[in-house]
Amino acid sequence: EAVLEPLTWRAEAKVERPVLVRGGIVADEVGYGKTVITLGLIDVQSNVKEHKPPEPPSQYRDNLIPTKATLIIVPSHLVGQWKGEIEKFLGKSKRVELINTMANLNSITVERIQKADIVIVNFTLLKSEKYFERLALLAGRNTESLPKTGRRFQTVYSECLEGIEKRTVELRKNCKDAYRNVVSDSESHVEEKQKLLDSGEHHRRDKKKAVYKMTSEEQLVGGPKAEDDGDDSDDDFENVSAKSKKKASKSKGKQAVGSKTKSKSANVSDFWGLRSINDVKRMKCPPMEMFFWNRTVIDEFHYLFDRSNRENVQTVVLGLKSTYRWCLSGTPPRETFDDVETLARLLGVHLGIAEPLPGPKQVSRGNRSKDETNLEKFSNMLEVRTIQWHENRHRIAQSLLDTFVRQNIAEIDEIPYEEHTMKIVLPPAERALYLELETHLKSLEMGERNAMKKPRNCRGDREVRMKAILGKSTCAEEALMKCCSHFDLEGNNENAAAALEQIITYRKEQLVELKETMAEKLAAAFRLRHHIVAFQSNWAGTAVTEKGEVSDTLSDYISAVGNDQSVLGGADDDVNDAIKSVLSAGEEKFKKNRNKVDDFYAEHYSALGGGGSGSKRKSSSASGVNVNAEALFEMKMSLRGHMTDIRTVDGKELRGRVRSLRYVSAVHDYQCKEINFTCAGQSRDDNKGICKCQKGCVDKEQVGVMSLCGHVGCMDCLAFYGSNGRCVEPDCKAPVKLTSVVSLHEDFDKQHGSRNGKSGGRFGAKLSAIIGKVREIVDGDDRVLIFCQFDDLKKKISEALDSNGIANITMEGTVNQLTKLMAIIQKEVPAKDDPRVLLLKMDDESSAGANLMTCNHAIIVHPLLADTKQQYVSYETQAIGRVRRYGQRKTVHVWRYLVQDSVDTEIFKNMTGLDV
Repeated sequence: EAVLEPLTWRAEAKVERPVLVRGGIVADEVGYGKTVITLGLIDVQSNVKEHKPPEPPSQYRDNLIPTKATLIIVPSHLVGQWKGEIEKFLGKSKRVELINTMANLNSITVERIQKADIVIVNFTLLKSEKYFERLALLAGRNTESLPKTGRRFQTVYSECLEGIEKRTVELRKNCKDAYRNVVSDSESHVEEKQKLLDSGEHHRRDKKKAVYKMTSEEQLVGGPKAEDDGDDSDDDFENVSAKSKKKASKSKGKQAVGSKTKSKSANVSDFWGLRSINDVKRMKCPPMEMFFWNRTVIDEFHYLFDRSNRENVQTVVLGLKSTYRWCLSGTPPRETFDDVETLARLLGVHLGIAEPLPGPKQVSRGNRSKDETNLEKFSNMLEVRTIQWHENRHRIAQSLLDTFVRQNIAEIDEIPYEEHTMKIVLPPAERALYLELETHLKSLEMGERNAMKKPRNCRGDREVRMKAILGKSTCAEEALMKCCSHFDLEGNNENAAAALEQIITYRKEQLVELKETMAEKLAAAFRLRHHIVAFQSNWAGTAVTEKGEVSDTLSDYISAVGNDQSVLGGADDDVNDAIKSVLSAGEEKFKKNRNKVDDFYAEHYSALGGGGSGSKRKSSSASGVNVNAEALFEMKMSLRGHMTDIRTVDGKELRGRVRSLRYVSAVHDYQCKEINFTCAGQSRDDNKGICKCQKGCVDKEQVGVMSLCGHVGCMDCLAFYGSNGRCVEPDCKAPVKLTSVVSLHEDFDKQHGSRNGKSGGRFGAKLSAIIGKVREIVDGDDRVLIFCQFDDLKKKISEALDSNGIANITMEGTVNQLTKLMAIIQKEVPAKDDPRVLLLKMDDESSAGANLMTCNHAIIVHPLLADTKQQYVSYETQAIGRVRRYGQRKTVHVWRYLVQDSVDTEIFKNMTGLDV
């Protein structure tokens, strides 16, 4: 696109090329029967002569091995279900090969795949390191050159595909010669690596320093021996056993990396049995990339693009060659152009470059932004396409949807369906904990998406404290949602009251820690100014930046503290007194160690001490010595930055911590102590006839608190001043609103009848209510699915069920274990001791695709925390679709549990538009 704005001309060019697409996206609604439709297609084509597939393209006829089989790639837990559906609808008419684990792949041969009608492979196998290492070894590539993920992986994988095609030609001619070439390629990589190690220039191709993990002679040549994973056990590729780690550590000790290694062909693991065969058909452990498939089917493909740990499976899926390609999903992504472009890539079509829309940054599918170079990020800011350009692209995207994507509506209205919204009122102690966390996050300006957890290597003081607050949660919303479900996921408190006591102690410790940190920072500021004054004695107290001079920001700060103006946005007396005490502590620390040089200015201080001959110097009028002017200037700027950090970050955080501690202490005192609260509003000059408190004491039923700052007063005063954006405490500058007013009587007393009212017990109000409902369902001889989003919460729910004697299944473990667990819940008639409760994560593939009509209840523990409404609807549709589908004979009940006046109801309203 080119635009001439003065002439209001716009020119647009488009390049097209023909692409033959056989297949499409089957997006029939959840429960319509996509599996059965696919099996029908396979059966029809194999039984009708006219449906014989065309020959592979000429470039693949010799380079790949043709097979009549349909390759079906499925989530791990659906392997058994696909096998069962094939037996149910096609009987024994089809030859089926299941490849669940590396042990299965080790035993299968090329001939069996050629004779098969259907081959089923799971996601987990296609993302395992073992699979890719063997692929690289057979393709003649360095097995250590495969990155974990990202663009670099895609590039190396493409090289492996080229190598596999060349190796397939060799294998068809002579397997033993092909194996010798594998050995030769492996030895050349070892020699190249050894030369780099000897020369000390051992860097990867991406210029980063190499880290070589494998050090034994066998590993240097060709990886682990074949028998290491040739057993019949499952490979759980996401969890490496301690036993295997121990074995690996032993092998590492055999030989040092720098020692001389003589490569021998016997040391290259022959995973494929090539040394003893003459026909490629007898080859074992063939990679899926060796074949030209008749058809590939990717089930629940949308999870490949929603999960970062599925990127490698995406790459494999896009690299497989076949005549036909079908992708199945009841909830395909289609909200943005990027979503549709994702669908197009699955079909081998390129719709256009990744170009962000003008305006706020959109949530992109996958991890493109992570792999963008700095130049690409910069170019996105330089050139912005017009809206017309984007409209044309959307028309093209719509034409692809119209042509290749089909969605039939599942007519399941005849299945009785009832939704139940279960509103939970938190008991006083749990309500206090929730509001304390909410207040704490808001007072620290960590609300909602702003409170995202920083990367692991981020070591700033505030980042460390933020991680401590969020715990295992990734953002503030997640932390609040978990707090709604259980008061203490990461602790061992028996009830919410004990957790409240602990949180007060913890908040006090955090406040003391922050004060100590600020005192250390201020001591460093005093030392830095001391060193500056040693070189320019007349600089101390410089108030205005003039003629290139930098002001003494420490003096400015001391003056601001004295005037109670040190915190941006203002503070109250408690905060100002705390800062004054911190400033005094910092000055005392400085006096004890004046001459220490702190790290953040050490380099500039060193330059001042010895400055080089080429550096600019000026003579100080006060000291009469030559000074490195640049280094002195940098030290002044370091002090300015240091003090800015103290004022804008640490000072505001101290204010937030004081406020949140004051709030939770007020709530705790109201619940657990017989205290007469006083109302500060009565003594205010502008309080005429508003406060009705006798002698300043607030009636118990009228006690309230400002949640944002923790100041207590009567409800009349709090409401009056809150509606005017002011706190009841005259000196408090908190930006309160009427919504900040919390009635301690309404929230922590009236709802449960007494000050030490009803408790949610060990597992809290929400989980206790869910356990009660599950007990009722199970006693009624029904079965139930429980959906939640977070692993730690799922673990707590399972613990609560176990504690109440309710047998339950959690979808965890190896592929074979997942298949067995799924079979238990899919039994038409369960055994007496079979669990009747299945726990699933709502936002991963375990909640998709499975036929669970044996269950007729679905419990949604909390609203889904999603980036977009489409994602929210998609995941929830998949969850409910497990029970509401063809074959369901009972009334379906969906139970939603929402905590009133919390993040639960906020998210539910934002995503659905329904106000509960």
